[in-house]
Amino acid sequence: IKQEKFIIRFFPSSISTTLWFDKNYSEDDYKTIKKFIKKGATFVDVGANIGHLSLYAKTCVGNEGKVIAIEGNSKIFKFLKENIKINNFEIDAYFNLIGNEEKKVSIQNRKADDMNQVLENIYDNDNIINMVTLDSICTNLETIDLLKIDVEGYEYNVLQGATKTLEKTKILMIEIINDLAKDFGNSFIETKGLIISSGFKLENNENENNYIFKKNNKN
Repeated sequence: IKQEKFIIRFFPSSISTTLWFDKNYSEDDYKTIKKFIKKGATFVDVGANIGHLSLYAKTCVGNEGKVIAIEGNSKIFKFLKENIKINNFEIDAYFNLIGNEEKKVSIQNRKADDMNQVLENIYDNDNIINMVTLDSICTNLETIDLLKIDVEGYEYNVLQGATKTLEKTKILMIEIINDLAKDFGNSFIETKGLIISSGFKLENNENENNYIFKKNNKN
């Protein structure tokens, strides 16, 4: 599937299928990425899925820039790794779920695999995955120019484990769906409040449920 400056393989996944039928499906996201990152920038992708946004970001930041892609579903992670490989891009890929503490969890394997949610109760599931904090992955990064989070309702927990990461983040691109946040006892209001209290202001609502927050410059 040809995209601007990179290709993705047609894997049996929701995003692959959507992009096959509509090559411009992610155009709004690509525009946002292009707007906020340039050559040499750092992009962190939490909930990277098959990696299309990470791959696009890599074309923006170049060899001198850094892209980190994090995906917690084992099947989708394999597709992500393969898409990085066929483009011969240097992207750091992590097979982890992200939350507010280190523990063992699981994830759904839905047919609509761009909507898999974290499963905190793992007793009846063989699909055990290490949950880590974003702070542990981003500890060596000096600055994050753009942090993208798409975790199907688990945003609040991810942000709780990203205190130090948010301190060095300039722009936050995040999907918040209130009904999904409720699945984990949170809400849009609480999540937005946590972001604001971390020194951000709401820049704009890119499209439904997708928000851009910009770090307040106090200088």
